[in-house]
Amino acid sequence: MPRADREYQGLFERYRRRRTRKDLGLEPWSLPLGKGGGKSERIRQVDVDTALQGGAGTYQKVRAGRLRPSPDLYMRLAQLLGLSPEDTAIGHLELFRAEPVQPPAPPSPYLGRLVTGQREIACAITPDGRRIAYNAAFAALFPGGQPPVNLWRWALFSPDAKDLLLDWERAWAPRLLTEVKLACYRAQLDGAAARLLSEVADDARLRAIEETGSGLGGASLPLHHPALGDGTVRPVPVRATGATVMTFIFEPGD
Repeated sequence: MPRADREYQGLFERYRRRRTRKDLGLEPWSLPLGKGGGKSERIRQVDVDTALQGGAGTYQKVRAGRLRPSPDLYMRLAQLLGLSPEDTAIGHLELFRAEPVQPPAPPSPYLGRLVTGQREIACAITPDGRRIAYNAAFAALFPGGQPPVNLWRWALFSPDAKDLLLDWERAWAPRLLTEVKLACYRAQLDGAAARLLSEVADDARLRAIEETGSGLGGASLPLHHPALGDGTVRPVPVRATGATVMTFIFEPGD
C-alpha cells in the first residue's frame, strides 16, 4: 500500500486496520462463497462511514485527500478509530497547527520522584492547581512546612499569598491570571479547571487586574522567603501529562 500523502491519513488507516467491527458497534459481514464464506471482523472504509453516521463516502474522501476534515470531523474520526492521545495530537497539529482539547489524563505516578529529587523549589500541580507533589524547598515557603492544597486558589484568592508574593497586584497577579487561564483552557474538558475559570471570572477583585498577556515563564518576580529573606524568583513551568511541574529559581537579595 503506498504511503499516505499526509500523516493524519496514515494514522487513520493504521488504526482502521487494527480495529474490529465489534469495536465500531457493527455486526460481522459475510464473506462471499468464493472467499471461503463465513464472517469477517475486518473494517472496510465504507464501514467507517456507517459507524460515523455521516455522509456516504466521507471517510474515503478524507483518506484520498479529496476532503480536508474540519476539527470536529477529525476528532470524531480519531475517537471512532481509537487513536491514542499522542497520535490524535500529531494529526491535529499537522492539520490545524494547534493541539486538540482532549479528555483529562491522569498525572504520572512518578512526578513525586521527579520533584523531590530537585534542589530548587519545585512542585507538581493539576491544571486547576491541585497539589500532586512537592519537595522540601517548596514546603519551606509555608508556615509549618504545609503547602496549600491548591496552589492557584491560594495564589489568587488567599490574603496570605501577599506575604510571600511581594507586589502581588502589579507583579504577580497579572501573570498569574494569564498562567491560570492558559492551563485551564488547555484542559477545558476538566470540570475542576472549568470551575476555577468560572470563579476567576466572577471575582470582582481579579477582574480589576490588568493582565499583561504573559504567564509566569520567563518572569523575574519579587518573593519573600521565610528563611532567606526578600529576593527574586524565576518560575519555570513545564507541562507534563495531566500536570505542570513548577520550578522556582530563587535568588536572595543583597
